[in-house]
Amino acid sequence: MSKTLAGSPAAEVPFSLKKIIPPMLAIIVGMIMVILDSTVVNVAVPNLVSYFHTDLKTIQWAITGYTLALSAVIPLAGWMTDRFGSKQVFLATIIMFVIGSALCSMAQTSVDPADYLPRHPGARRGHGRADRHGASL
Repeated sequence: MSKTLAGSPAAEVPFSLKKIIPPMLAIIVGMIMVILDSTVVNVAVPNLVSYFHTDLKTIQWAITGYTLALSAVIPLAGWMTDRFGSKQVFLATIIMFVIGSALCSMAQTSVDPADYLPRHPGARRGHGRADRHGASL
């Protein structure tokens, strides 16, 4: 009496643990990276306080700003997922995170990238930099 379509529940493929393990591992690794990112920032708080010669409150504001910036990209991530697909966006962000982390781990010194950018000849060097002036954010 009724016809079954290819996408109907009657035509579904039987459950297979082998098929869900790779996507589940990808999700687990991605979530571990998010936790690792938060942990690294929080573990670095004492070093940030001493490096920037500031107090804990200032560093806490900087971490709050970092967290707000992360949350601000959630709508962008939703748009990218709708446009490009969740798998591609997830893989691209994981790849960018791993590459960025690898590059940071290979850094020999903590050099300010602004030192290598062209600037106006009349501009003051180091103006507004917290590491040289001890200013807070």
